[in-house]
Amino acid sequence: MYLRNSSIILKALIISLLIFLLGGCEDDLRVEMKSADKNIPDEQSDSVRVITMDKDIITMEMHARHIDRYYKRKETLIDSLYLQNFNEDGSLRSTLTCKNAIINETRNEVTCIGEVVVVSDNGRLEAPRLVWNRDTDKVQAEEGVKLKREDATLWGERMITDLELNNIEIIKVSAEGTVKSGSIAW
Repeated sequence: MYLRNSSIILKALIISLLIFLLGGCEDDLRVEMKSADKNIPDEQSDSVRVITMDKDIITMEMHARHIDRYYKRKETLIDSLYLQNFNEDGSLRSTLTCKNAIINETRNEVTCIGEVVVVSDNGRLEAPRLVWNRDTDKVQAEEGVKLKREDATLWGERMITDLELNNIEIIKVSAEGTVKSGSIAW
């Protein structure tokens, strides 16, 4: 009888110890997970393709290698962005490529960083950094810009334009090209 009672007590102690250890580990993991929550994206996607449409017309097509989305920060981080904008007739209006992009949903802005290139019928813009305000459709390229049209090239410190490269303002301009008689049309 004594052996039987000690066997039951021993089993109860082992079960209690296991419950204590398992419960203790769970609390430690829960605390560690809570501290890392801020840096873990709410959504992650690889090899992304997004098409935006207005009725039956494709207005934009976006490709990305990887996307991290954060709901509370209202921010999306994009790796290797390739964006095409289309006219109402379906023809290509412009393309935008960059190494990384950050979409700020609060301000409705896209910040492109690293080897930024915008191409349209009006030329080719290259910059290390570009901010696109999607509400106004204005683009501000910074940290040194290069605009190429036909055989002429303009360099500047900063440029404000749109994705079609119309109505261009460049700060601290230098140029290279052939000046023909008449006015220079940019």
